[in-house]
Amino acid sequence: MLLEYFIPGFDVVLGKSFQVPIGAGRSVDFCINGVMIEYHQIRFFPSRGKCGDFKSEDEYREYRRLQQRVRGNPAKRELLEKIIHQRLSANYFERRRALLDQSAYFSHCELIVATSREEFFDLVIRRFALVALPARSQFTAMFWQMVKAVAAANEPANRHISRDP
Repeated sequence: MLLEYFIPGFDVVLGKSFQVPIGAGRSVDFCINGVMIEYHQIRFFPSRGKCGDFKSEDEYREYRRLQQRVRGNPAKRELLEKIIHQRLSANYFERRRALLDQSAYFSHCELIVATSREEFFDLVIRRFALVALPARSQFTAMFWQMVKAVAAANEPANRHISRDP
C-alpha cells in the first residue's frame, strides 16, 4: 500500500489505521498519527438511491438546471463545476465532521478530506511522508495503478480467493 511505502512505521490495520469505525455504522478510511483521513471522490450524480453528494434532491435539480444554462459556454461550465465541487466537498466534510463530533473518542481528531489523487498527495502524503517523494504526477499514476489493482482483486470472479487475516 502506498501509505506504508511513503510513511515509514505506518501499518494498515483494519479497524485501527484503516476503515476505522467511528459510530453509526460508519468508518473513516485512514487514521495517521491521530488524524482522520477520508479519500472521497465527489459524486455529481445520483447513486445508491441518493443524490450524489448533494444535500437534497432539490439541490441536485438546481445543479442540473444550472448545467443546462451554461451548456454552450465551456468557461462558465468549468466555473460552475469548480464551484459545485467546492460546495459538495464542504457538504461531505460537514457530514463526516458531524459523525466524528458525536463521538467522545473522535471529536477532538483533525479530519482531512481529499477529493482527488492530487489532493491526497498534497494534503496527506506531503504532510506525513518521511521519505523522498516522487513528483505529484508520478504519485497520482502510482495511486491509480493501486486503485485498479484493488478493484480487480475485488471483482466477483476473484471473490473466491482467500485473504490473509
